[in-house]
Amino acid sequence: MNFKTFESFKEALLKRVEQNLQIKGREYSPTGEDRLIQFKRGGRIRNRKPEDVALDWFTKHLTSIEDLINGSLEPTWGLLMEKFGDAIAYLVLTAALIAEKMFNAEEGGVVWKEEE
Repeated sequence: MNFKTFESFKEALLKRVEQNLQIKGREYSPTGEDRLIQFKRGGRIRNRKPEDVALDWFTKHLTSIEDLINGSLEPTWGLLMEKFGDAIAYLVLTAALIAEKMFNAEEGGVVWKEEE
């Protein structure tokens, strides 16, 4: 795959991730107060850390990717975008849970910047 095609593919995938995070964010956090509430609630129900819950839910997406790779699921453009996009979204959500704990950011409204 040449660089131009790769960049176009990457942009399409990341656009899907961003859209999915916005749509699901409204769905799973209807009050808009805590974007990570479903993982925290799941953790309370299962007596586990929210990050563990996120990792479990991420694993579901990995199994779908494995199905695409080993041929038990026929790849289509839509499935490729869905399965990899969902996996990336769960990585972002899991990283946010860890960052929240690291920086005690739950109440603070921290604005993140790239490290220099």
